[in-house]
Amino acid sequence: MLVFVWGMYGRQSDPGWTASVIDRDDLPNSTNARVVKTRIGTFPVAVPQRQHLCKLHGCTLAYDAHELKVKVPFESWLNNLKLPHA
Repeated sequence: MLVFVWGMYGRQSDPGWTASVIDRDDLPNSTNARVVKTRIGTFPVAVPQRQHLCKLHGCTLAYDAHELKVKVPFESWLNNLKLPHA
């Protein structure tokens, strides 16, 4: 299962997305009630933070430096600034 998580990581100064692949059974039970489950083609996808799901709108995936990254276009980033923060 491909999982997208919103937050701050490492030395990153602004929050952003991380994408990782985990076994479906490894998704914590405590988050299952809030998890949005969908698919990209036939591949299962989960977003455990329902409140941040709209921030994925307009984003694309890119493979760079041996990492899968979520690329946020400037327009989407600008729109995210206007969203009410949870």
